[in-house]
Amino acid sequence: MKKQLKFFAAALLMIGAVASCGKPDNGKNGNDDGDNNGPSEEGAIVIDGKWDDWNAIPEDELVASKLDPDSDKTAIRVIKFFNTEQYLYVYAELDPAKVGTAFTEAEKWDSDKGQPRSLRFMIDEDNSDTTGGSDLDFPEAEWGIDVLVDAYIWADAGNIKLGWSECWNFKQDAEVGFPFIGLIEQNTALDNMVVTPNNVAGNMVKGFYAVELAIDKTLLDLEKTIKVGVFLVDDAWAYAGMMPSDGIPFTLNL
Repeated sequence: MKKQLKFFAAALLMIGAVASCGKPDNGKNGNDDGDNNGPSEEGAIVIDGKWDDWNAIPEDELVASKLDPDSDKTAIRVIKFFNTEQYLYVYAELDPAKVGTAFTEAEKWDSDKGQPRSLRFMIDEDNSDTTGGSDLDFPEAEWGIDVLVDAYIWADAGNIKLGWSECWNFKQDAEVGFPFIGLIEQNTALDNMVVTPNNVAGNMVKGFYAVELAIDKTLLDLEKTIKVGVFLVDDAWAYAGMMPSDGIPFTLNL
């Protein structure tokens, strides 16, 4: 079974060095002003709700998929992944009708209140079906889901923000291959850590919400090759969007 998920600390040497080569805030401390500025690695993505950096990445450096028009889960139109040493960057285009427009702590688990709902990542950490669980929406997939990352997003006056994020693991004593969702336990130490408030941004582009976020790979026990399935959960707690549409998860070489 998998190792436990792991945990960055930094030290400043001098003010001049920070000014010349310091990294932007990587999102460990959230802000509420919508002016996201992290994370950033050389040649990578800046999470700021601007799309020039994504448009500049050569197609052969991305893993991407578009919605199959025959799919019955249509709320995700496009997904792209871009891998760097620390972060797995994600770009998504989402149906705005399926994205919440309010965030109230007392109502966040209630249906029909327009609260944040999850852009969900099911991850096979070791590209193996000999560990982890299964999912009915990917019936033909040869994988074992080991970890789930939920990024609960919402739109605040047209700007995508993160309400909170969670990380769930397949239980250590669970039967391999059984349905993943029924056999998971929350890793509360990683709440708001794997995806953080400054690591999410987005806005309306041509009728869809364009969303970008960064998953901190250093906090997960990922092998060199992983598999990923992506869902958008709606206000009724149903899957409104799924990628890839064909039910075969993305294979990512990290």
